[in-house]
Amino acid sequence: MAGQPSSSSSSGITGADVAARFARASVRRQTPDQIFRSLLVATGADRMERPGGQPIETKIERLMREYLFVFGDDEGAEVDTFNGNIPQALLLWNGEIVNQGARARPGGVLAGILAATPAAEERLDRMFHATLSRSPSAADRARFLPLLTAPGVGTTAYEDVFFALLTSTEMLTIH
Repeated sequence: MAGQPSSSSSSGITGADVAARFARASVRRQTPDQIFRSLLVATGADRMERPGGQPIETKIERLMREYLFVFGDDEGAEVDTFNGNIPQALLLWNGEIVNQGARARPGGVLAGILAATPAAEERLDRMFHATLSRSPSAADRARFLPLLTAPGVGTTAYEDVFFALLTSTEMLTIH
């Protein structure tokens, strides 16, 4: 009939709708190993300067076991659903990788970002790329730039924003 969109089936879904639905993958949680490796890469925690202490390889192995235990299921298999729980939240918020990695310490990603450019907008772009692999949206800029450009803002504001990005649901999922 004239004036009606062509339908790929009797449901009334157009060809454009089918292509758009096919092109989207469902959002799913990263595996425990992927979460751990993503946090290491995003923070540079494995490259940060450490005064004394354990060899970095030993520490990474210990932290990896911790993430596999907390983000895996009771039987040790990986979980495919995204149902965060209290131990997972506590490990992210209080764990060594995120807490040390969110600081502007020598050798870390955030310290490199802060040293590379003085402009708050470019720093925000780089923090988003390091953590979420995307540029900040207009809404993200409106939310974060006032925090980073307020008078008297120091490194702590950047550490807080970086921490928020590292612990966000978007960081823990595959899009």
